[in-house]
Amino acid sequence: MMAQRYVVVIAEDDEIQRELLKSILELDRLTVLEARNGHEALDAVARHRPDLLITDNFMPSMDGYALIREVRRSKEFGSTLPIVLLSAADRDAERLAEDRTGLSRYVQKPIDTDDFLSVIRSLLAGERRGVDPKADRTPDRTI
Repeated sequence: MMAQRYVVVIAEDDEIQRELLKSILELDRLTVLEARNGHEALDAVARHRPDLLITDNFMPSMDGYALIREVRRSKEFGSTLPIVLLSAADRDAERLAEDRTGLSRYVQKPIDTDDFLSVIRSLLAGERRGVDPKADRTPDRTI
């Protein structure tokens, strides 16, 4: 478990998936802020300055890629906020998008709880603000 109380924003339009992710993250005593779409997530990031953003890829009104691009445009924290993209889409297509959007990690659905928490712990411990989110990538394996 993590000693410090980190704040994480989850952007996920599916309520069941959002609650599942929240439950998993709360196992590590993380403070979780929920967003139903990219617009709500962007607002939460601006208001609460979280330590990590986790976003689904396919959401109505603003998808995960658009959200990542908007966050990265922020001069205050956009280049330093670790971002995890969740998707059930093909890994090769996602890998190409990683290079264009600047996400920190990609996690394929369905997620494995232990591996997912390992990724989250790694980002919160090592890729905190001030570190290039593109510098550390998930190894070439599906989580």
